[in-house]
Amino acid sequence: MDERLLERYRSQRGAEAYRHKYERNWMRRLSNWREHRVVARALAVCGSGGRILNLPAGAGRFGELLEARRYTVIGADISRSMLQQAREQWKWPLAAGSAFALPFKTGAFGGVFMMRLLHHVSNAEERLSLYREAARVSRDWVLLTYADYHTPKNLIREARAKWIKDRSPKITLTRAQLRTEARACGLRLMRVYRLAPLFTPLAVALLRKA
Repeated sequence: MDERLLERYRSQRGAEAYRHKYERNWMRRLSNWREHRVVARALAVCGSGGRILNLPAGAGRFGELLEARRYTVIGADISRSMLQQAREQWKWPLAAGSAFALPFKTGAFGGVFMMRLLHHVSNAEERLSLYREAARVSRDWVLLTYADYHTPKNLIREARAKWIKDRSPKITLTRAQLRTEARACGLRLMRVYRLAPLFTPLAVALLRKA
């Protein structure tokens, strides 16, 4: 992962800024509303109740959705500053740790809720490590976001990066890549929920243990 990004989120200032990121203007608030709607649909398929891992916990942005499903939530994050932001809002047990080497026993959770992490990981071996750890600690499902290569938003960005050179390419995956990588780590891709393909490449993917 990008060390500069990690350093920003590890800092108190960066964690506080992220906590309020989706409140800054009407576009951010609309993005947050759309994302919550899609994530709620996906969680409804996952079922309710049971112990789940919120990874990374961040500032706990999806806390209301998770508690509405009656999950017992455990939060984990590599940033202690982020955990402090979550601690101010939620009463969950929180643990500091890397998503690449989780400090939990095999099968410790019914599901793993992993929002806005995978699209920061450009290295394929690191992505496989993420899938393996999520699959190891989950008994059933993994719900994650990734940047979909074939969304209109990303294809426009790719064209601009190639021809106009005013944008850099995003870290994206095709659905076939996601399916293949996940399957290699014991997970089956069940369904993809797109957020707003014209405005963001992000999509929500539901994986289940193979």
